[in-house]
Amino acid sequence: MLYLKGLNMRKIGKISTLLLTALFAAVILVPMVNQAHAYVQQWTWLPGYVYRGYDPYYDPSNNYPVIAYLNGTTANLKVPVYYDVSWMGPSANITAVSLVFDTGYNITLSTVVNATLYTTKYFDFSFTADTNTLSNLWAHTYTIYVDLQDNLGAKHDDYWQPTWNNYYPYYKFVVYTQDQKDVMDSSREYNALVNGYYPNTVEARLLKQQAYSEATVAENSMQKGNFTESKAHYQQAISLIQQSIDSEGTRGGAIEDAQLNATLTDASASMKQADAAMLQAQAVMNQGYGYVLLGLGGILIGIGVIAYGMRKPKQ
Repeated sequence: MLYLKGLNMRKIGKISTLLLTALFAAVILVPMVNQAHAYVQQWTWLPGYVYRGYDPYYDPSNNYPVIAYLNGTTANLKVPVYYDVSWMGPSANITAVSLVFDTGYNITLSTVVNATLYTTKYFDFSFTADTNTLSNLWAHTYTIYVDLQDNLGAKHDDYWQPTWNNYYPYYKFVVYTQDQKDVMDSSREYNALVNGYYPNTVEARLLKQQAYSEATVAENSMQKGNFTESKAHYQQAISLIQQSIDSEGTRGGAIEDAQLNATLTDASASMKQADAAMLQAQAVMNQGYGYVLLGLGGILIGIGVIAYGMRKPKQ
């Protein structure tokens, strides 16, 4: 009896294990059966944004870029959905596409669009960039959901959360205040002035160093979220670097004028020396002409004496 009882217990244990395994498999497979397999291709944030690139406030290490829209303006996103799953049939209906941010803010396009196999359908999102909805304190991640319905009426859904591995470049979404926009504009203006500028004069170098110090304070203030203070320091940095450039140009012009004057003076002196040498050569030449004429006169006198002697009657 004990043996049979133990045998029965082992059978019950095996049956329980099989049931748990089947239940676990069902839990795993059910989402897979209902999951759609349309493919969201690379989406595009359309023009209207005020900045696109790295922002030290959100990421001091510059590991990921951001796409920034000014508070109160309209943001636009174009999402292509590619239907390529033959097992769902030659076509399927896209019933909804949603853009959901990390804050829970949801924009859903509820529409029925028939997509045939191996075709792409485009969906345009348009919404207001608002700091009350999407805070400017951090860069927001977002997920795109697609709902499909096959020819039999079965519903499927899938989602895509962009990462560095499957979408590049992947821009996190941010909403700028006016001060943030002004800071980024000033930062770009300063960098455009200072990059590749190497002053030669002492005054210009000192002004550039002061501008560099102001820009460093501005960037530190920006990373702390003090955008008003950061903007003021960037504007001072721009003013100093402009003064440095102007000083370098004025000083360089004065040096060029002095060099030109020195060159003209040297040339004038050389011309005077040349004129003096020419006069001296002319005097020597005139003196030579005098000697030649005097010689010729002596020769003529000699010839006259000889002729007179030959013609004189002999005594």
